[in-house]
Amino acid sequence: MNTKPSTLVCLLLIPGLLLLLLLAVVVFRRAGGGSDPALSAKRFRAEWSALQGNAYALTGQIDQQLGYHPETGRVLSVRLLDNSGRLPLHVPPEMTLNFEPGQRYAFKVRVHKDTLLVESAGKY
Repeated sequence: MNTKPSTLVCLLLIPGLLLLLLLAVVVFRRAGGGSDPALSAKRFRAEWSALQGNAYALTGQIDQQLGYHPETGRVLSVRLLDNSGRLPLHVPPEMTLNFEPGQRYAFKVRVHKDTLLVESAGKY
């Protein structure tokens, strides 16, 4: 008896397993796995000191620019899309996106002291 798998079976099995693995990774990413946890305004207000140094995901609509200084950047008022309120976000000067009121963005922020420092942003 021949116990070796045929070449044809191996040629079909290996790409099939790779495709299955790729599909699992895509589903995991779309389900939010491996990404930063979401942060609500209520949680930030209640626990900001315990959240120091952690990164979070926020989705929000630009309300207005609260302040600007060329050396330190901008402070934006952002209304969160989860309806938990508004938060001020500090945008560093090296981030050159044009934030206009009414635009929606997905932000990655890091809690730094008592502020939310924007690390990245993209239109939502």
